[in-house]
Amino acid sequence: MQLTIDRVSDVKRGQYGWSSKIHVGDDAFYANEDATQYAGKTVDAELTEKKSAKGNVYKIAKILGLAKEQPAYANGATQPWSEWEAMAARAHALAKVLEPDTICPAMAIPQGEAATWKEAAHHVDRSRARMAFVATVLIAFSNGKIADDIEEGVPF
Repeated sequence: MQLTIDRVSDVKRGQYGWSSKIHVGDDAFYANEDATQYAGKTVDAELTEKKSAKGNVYKIAKILGLAKEQPAYANGATQPWSEWEAMAARAHALAKVLEPDTICPAMAIPQGEAATWKEAAHHVDRSRARMAFVATVLIAFSNGKIADDIEEGVPF
């Protein structure tokens, strides 16, 4: 799991080595090392819980090392806006193919005649379905489930 360490406190040297308390947002974890060099950085860590003889539960973080650096964009996004825009456009193009607006075939008007209220009443607007699809694709893209750099095998 990745943790961004806000600050480090309670750095001590005991008979078993160094220990410290790392603060991540509102959570605090104990680390069996001096973690001051990780303050303000993102690390990979294994999290466990330990219960004392008195029944107290302690959160333990074993720091595995610095996390792989990712570019930081606005609001914590990991992709630049141009990639979001391109993915949204590609998802919308596919959504228009999968969910086209239609007119009920039974109510189709011969070419050249004016549209009537009956035709308008039987028009199927699938814009909500298209936008739900685009939103789902963008959520998957933001979570790294869709890679934009694959040349073959991209569904659209």
